[in-house]
Amino acid sequence: MFRTRNPKPREGLLHVAGTVPSSAECYRFHFEGSGHWRDFPGPDRHHDPEAAATDHVLAVIREIAAAHALSDALTVENRVNARLGLPTPVPGMPVSLSWASVRLWGTPEDVARASRSLQRVHEHNLKEEQHRREIELSESFRDVLRTDPSLALAHLALRHPQDLSAQVIDHIDRLIVRIASCDPGTSWVATAKLLQELIRDMKADTRAHLLDEVISLATRFGQSKAADDLRSHRQQAEPQPRVRS
Repeated sequence: MFRTRNPKPREGLLHVAGTVPSSAECYRFHFEGSGHWRDFPGPDRHHDPEAAATDHVLAVIREIAAAHALSDALTVENRVNARLGLPTPVPGMPVSLSWASVRLWGTPEDVARASRSLQRVHEHNLKEEQHRREIELSESFRDVLRTDPSLALAHLALRHPQDLSAQVIDHIDRLIVRIASCDPGTSWVATAKLLQELIRDMKADTRAHLLDEVISLATRFGQSKAADDLRSHRQQAEPQPRVRS
């Protein structure tokens, strides 16, 4: 009788060396390392288990390195060795990696260039964010001037009272009219400013007559609330007669 011989597991050492891209692909980590592999007897036994184990080690190095800047070489090295320091099966292969240890670094010149590049990107992002905030602030201030100029003046008086002068207020008035002229939806703001200029130098009885006409028009077109508000405004605006003692 013949005995069938059971094939023995194979094992061996592996060595790796080369470069892999960092998170900025133009800057690369250098690495070198070694490890130990084993395969398993069976009908689907791998022809080159060392190559399978080596490819797995390289895949882990590439994956972790690609997520880090070149200045993070020590972090990458620690994470790679943490992943490869315990026995682990090679995915999809009848091969096991017993362990692997890798040393990883960036050249001083590349680390310096990569750091300067990251600094430029950071400064660019800060400028973009500042520009975006300035646009948002400008849009907000424009909307306030269109809808409630008094709020803009109140904000200026609260935050910068030393800058609130007749010249500044006059400039804001002109700005309101200019904004309205550029926005058809707020053209009545400019109209209101023109009416204000018209009645500014009128005598009190003339202004009262004009306001009565506007109240009459508001009533005729069914705007009773507006008419009531105008009457209330007229009563508040009219000077109260002095009571003789």
